[in-house]
Amino acid sequence: MMDRPLSRQTLPSLAAPSSPATLSLGASNGTHAQTRPRTAAPQMTSSNKRAVIVALDGSPHASYALEWALQNVVDPKADRILLINVAKVNEREDPEGGYFCITAAPRQPRASRQASAKQAIDHGTSTLARGEETVKQFACGHEIDCESKVIRGSDPRDELLDFAEDHDGHVLILGKRPSSPQTRYNPRSISTFCAHNARCPVIIVRMPRTAT
Repeated sequence: MMDRPLSRQTLPSLAAPSSPATLSLGASNGTHAQTRPRTAAPQMTSSNKRAVIVALDGSPHASYALEWALQNVVDPKADRILLINVAKVNEREDPEGGYFCITAAPRQPRASRQASAKQAIDHGTSTLARGEETVKQFACGHEIDCESKVIRGSDPRDELLDFAEDHDGHVLILGKRPSSPQTRYNPRSISTFCAHNARCPVIIVRMPRTAT
């Protein structure tokens, strides 16, 4: 239900915009900080193409990063696009099964927490649907490999790193809003964490202030 492959289309050559992007070549020690156990995820496709992973959260900054990636990174003959959204829910903490939103108040009724979790997953699904439409528009009716997935997890930072590793990511692309002097060097931000800990290269695309 969460994976929705697009029809095959090919991305045409596009002019590169002048917006800046930050490239990280991954962690120097080849590992990332993570304490919880991981289980290997099945590959989304058996294709030998390089996996270009774009994280989408519904923000204009993430949408801009996808457009930038299509214009500057994606090679339709060599790459496949994997769109990912992390819904902040947790299935393991509900003794009666199901899942609930981890950001909900602990004493909130179970039904309400599950409703919040469903809302988070629905938001991720609609976000990825918009991302797929963006890819289709850039493809202009040609063939391109693109898949999308909503992942349920407690920490988007760990989930993004796990996904990139499990799917042999060629590059992980993240959007980032323009920073203020107070937030420019936030080590706990998702983009900063991934840039310092991912095993694959990470590109952080900053949306120009004039585009917000």
